[in-house]
Amino acid sequence: ALFFLFFPPSLLSPPFVPPSMSSPLTLLSAHALSLSPPPTLCGSLHCQVSSSCRSLSTVCVSVVRTDGQTHCVFQDSVLFPTGGGQPHDLGTVSYASSSGESTSCSVRCVSNVSRCCVVTLGGPCEGLSPGVRCTQEVDWERRVRNMQAHTGQHVLSAVAEGLAVATRSWCLTDADAVTVDFAGQDVPGSLATIEDLANEYVRSDRPITAEWLSAGSADLGSRGVRSRLLPKAGATLGPLRVVTIDGLDSSTCCGTHLPSTGRLRMLKLLGYERCSKGVVRVSFAAGEALRRRMERIVVHVRGVADVVKDRDLDKQLEKVRALAEGREADKKRVKALWSRVAAMEARSAAAFALLPSTFAADRGVAVVDLGDGGGGLGKPDRDALKALADAYLGEVEAGAVLVLS
Repeated sequence: ALFFLFFPPSLLSPPFVPPSMSSPLTLLSAHALSLSPPPTLCGSLHCQVSSSCRSLSTVCVSVVRTDGQTHCVFQDSVLFPTGGGQPHDLGTVSYASSSGESTSCSVRCVSNVSRCCVVTLGGPCEGLSPGVRCTQEVDWERRVRNMQAHTGQHVLSAVAEGLAVATRSWCLTDADAVTVDFAGQDVPGSLATIEDLANEYVRSDRPITAEWLSAGSADLGSRGVRSRLLPKAGATLGPLRVVTIDGLDSSTCCGTHLPSTGRLRMLKLLGYERCSKGVVRVSFAAGEALRRRMERIVVHVRGVADVVKDRDLDKQLEKVRALAEGREADKKRVKALWSRVAAMEARSAAAFALLPSTFAADRGVAVVDLGDGGGGLGKPDRDALKALADAYLGEVEAGAVLVLS
């Protein structure tokens, strides 16, 4: 199955100018790859070998500065570049300048440019040059969120595939939810089963491992490795990284993952919508994102309890529905009352406008003071104003003017 991957602008750290994939980054990548030894390629980076690592001491091998930003290639990287449906890492790069002064630069973006990992830093980062040893630090909260989202998607997709539900795409929409596009005969009818089975694998704490297999390896087919982009026969793309969830799934993937399914803690489907024929977009949350969402829900439920004066969840729902229905009925009553008020005010305004006046300019002009909404009907809305204007026009001759205050 083909996967189409999307990254919302909210996942980038604003303000951020995405690096161009043309020159000079292409030149930076080409220069770095021409070095001996070349830097570690994307697919075998330290973050992909050891996803639980939070920092790395490495050496800068190539630098270019454009548009107030500094683009670097390091010998290796603990910072993950955008790919496989997963957004890039954020963090810092620290180093000692030639004067010995310690400098720390924020990571704005990490990109895969021709399999070369390019780290974009904010500012000129003076003193950072080839040969300088640096320490890369990962924004761990963001990394864990991304790993839980990505691992959760693998678990869901593998379970769904066993129920003849295929995954078309997935997307990290925000900090607290992920969407997966499923296709099958009856996706909504399968969701409860998918969630239950997925959480069984979470509770069983299955190990998750990564290994590298050659593109022509017989293991790819014999082990049933899932992939969206298996190379054609004879292609020389180098080893393929395969992520395996013990007893559940093996698939080609470049992303960072949790060491075991138990680190997800729990996985919850939040809802779905039909986005095209046969395709259903399902949102889910897991781990820390699910905990944060539950905290917000608890706060909201407490707020509702204070409003309806009842802490029983079932009774809260009944009372909120009753309030909503009552509000709609009140709106209809107010609209009818405003129509009656409009007719009376229009007759009064018309009579005033037609009175003889010392000044000809005042003839046909009426002023209506609608008050401050304190009379029980509230402030008039657009429909009420339109009713008043229509009623007034029906009472006077053409050319009359109505002023509402």
